[in-house]
Amino acid sequence: MRVGEVFWYDLFGGGQGGECRSNEMRQLLLAALVMFHMFIVTGNTIAFFVLPFWERWWISIPLCSFVLWVSFAPGDGCPLTRLENRLRRSMGMSRIGGFIGHYFVGPLRRALRKGGD
Repeated sequence: MRVGEVFWYDLFGGGQGGECRSNEMRQLLLAALVMFHMFIVTGNTIAFFVLPFWERWWISIPLCSFVLWVSFAPGDGCPLTRLENRLRRSMGMSRIGGFIGHYFVGPLRRALRKGGD
């Protein structure tokens, strides 16, 4: 095993050593991963609306289709969501079904329900 593999192996709870197993480190990684994922989702959303006007149709249609597929794939279609779920499981937290549903749709539903009461 190489040095980087040992780090990730220990970080996600596979090793016996306590070198990189602190909960604070995992929380920091989870926060950084969520921010990076938010950046990717925002960039994909902007690209979805800008790309058809910027590129030719035979380039923009497949790229926009791919963005839609990755964004709304059922289950763990996104590799960043899989990584987040793995990190959350190693911290004893529940897994999320999807990034957009967990961080966008869920809070919006809760806010609309509170506003309607």
